[in-house]
Amino acid sequence: MLNRLFAATLAATISVPALALDAEKLYEKVSPSIWVVNTFTKDGKRVGQGSAVVVAPQRLATNCHVLRSAVKVVVQRRNTTHLAELELVDPERDICQLKVEDMSAPPVTRAPMNSLRVGQKVYALGSPSGQELTLSDGIISSLRHDSADRIELIQTSAPISPGSSGGGLFDVDGRLLGLTTLMLADSRHLNQNLNYALPASYLDELPARSKAALAARETSASRAAAEKRATETREAAAGTVGARWEYTITDLFTGVKSRVALVVERIDGDKLYMNNGGRVEMADGKLLEMSQPILGEMDASMPAGGWIKPNMKPGQTWDMRYSPPGTPGRTLNLSARVVQEESINTAAGKFDVQRIEYEGNLIETPTRHQGRSQQSAAYKATLWYSPQINRVVRMKAQSISPFVQINEMVELSALPGGQRAVAPRTAAAGNGADTKATGPASLLQ
Repeated sequence: MLNRLFAATLAATISVPALALDAEKLYEKVSPSIWVVNTFTKDGKRVGQGSAVVVAPQRLATNCHVLRSAVKVVVQRRNTTHLAELELVDPERDICQLKVEDMSAPPVTRAPMNSLRVGQKVYALGSPSGQELTLSDGIISSLRHDSADRIELIQTSAPISPGSSGGGLFDVDGRLLGLTTLMLADSRHLNQNLNYALPASYLDELPARSKAALAARETSASRAAAEKRATETREAAAGTVGARWEYTITDLFTGVKSRVALVVERIDGDKLYMNNGGRVEMADGKLLEMSQPILGEMDASMPAGGWIKPNMKPGQTWDMRYSPPGTPGRTLNLSARVVQEESINTAAGKFDVQRIEYEGNLIETPTRHQGRSQQSAAYKATLWYSPQINRVVRMKAQSISPFVQINEMVELSALPGGQRAVAPRTAAAGNGADTKATGPASLLQ
């Protein structure tokens, strides 16, 4: 009996090195796929260091924070060094993908996320502080899930040191579970660290999320450039006596064109007095007074305060019944709808606009000496409004009946100072946006 117990104890003791051997084999299997990442400024100064995992041929995954502010990225293992290019970026999840053209390192295999269990043994492999690869082991301490019950963070007891960000967390078969990303000291237990990894399943969504993030960045940059140009344009109009907004009025029955202009003759605070005081606008384009209709049908049927409502959105509708101050005896009963946002070209340049359609009735009330009764006719108008310059840049209106013949287009043909507009959606980043970095790298500045 004692002999059997001794033999069992001896066998258990002798089996311990087998676990170390398993770890050794795992290291040999996956270490060729773990690389050191060094990042540099344009002056060659190193600004960051971390780890990366080969996840596909010539592709490595790491944490985005490892690459932040980098101009040059180099990956290294032992005496082999490669220049890397940032290819995919997901700043929100802190996962980035690098591309290395001449790399032959083997990609890791990945474990299915449904194989993860709290308590299972895991290994972390990375390069703390740029040193040789370090292997540590532990267990999965916790699995954090998102609102859709997908794993969003893996907590492990395997030690993760600074510089190991972007390294790999593996199961006992050497399959990738996640990217080591974070080590936090627990203030309640000063000797305990909380170590985390991002799930490897995030790599599947990286291309789509990177594309969306880059598109959002480019849109933001274009808008910033266009807003700067728009501000300059508005300032040119509001801040200069003599500034001219030129329009072309086209009679669509005959094709005859005429040119008119709104000329700033006096400025009083935010008020612009135009054309001998016959028109008063705010600096933001809002009409305050109009005693002299100049812009054809745009002025003749304009509501008091202008055609436009603040903060319009596609799909927005409203109704209005009014008597335009520019045409005594006329009443309009219209329904308005913001149809969509689009870009249009005019002689004054290209504008991003909101297209608004108005439809209803025009009612003419004749004066007593005209000797006829009140008349009503269908009325349609389409306006293209540019938030870029706070101004309608085109209007088409039509109302045809025995007593009224309207078929006209009014279009902005020249901006103050001869400037040409550039639509925000097509403005180049170089027109005033931040150009320190372009492409995926711009998301990490």
